[in-house]
Amino acid sequence: FFEPQDVPLLYPTWVRGQLDPSFQPLHLTLTDEAKPLAAAARRRECVLNAGEVLFVPAGTPHFVENLTDTVAVSGNFVDESNLPGVLKELYFTGLRNPAMKQLAEVLNSYEFEEPDIGHPLPADQMAVSYEEFHNGTGFYLPR
Repeated sequence: FFEPQDVPLLYPTWVRGQLDPSFQPLHLTLTDEAKPLAAAARRRECVLNAGEVLFVPAGTPHFVENLTDTVAVSGNFVDESNLPGVLKELYFTGLRNPAMKQLAEVLNSYEFEEPDIGHPLPADQMAVSYEEFHNGTGFYLPR
């Protein structure tokens, strides 16, 4: 995945009616001699093993290369941290799609509860293996 600030280096395009940029498949952009700026984009790579999960923040350009036969599940996560951006996009797309406007209105009326974790997690405890997650041993609980 790439730093969100590096989006312009990845030669984005915008589809009419959408707020988020689209990209030619990024693995092709990175090898295209006609797109020299792409080489300057800050790139991070990781390999996930069976049962592991990766959170990709909103606005982070990324691509996936499956190294073996793979079943993947993805979804979008909405909480107070990204609600304003989600509402902006839903209301915008709601101008053409009434279901998106209705979803925005439902989300806008929802009252999020603050989790009581004491203080933010240290960086070294932000990622846990599936086994740690599943066993409940990968969570930081303040005393």
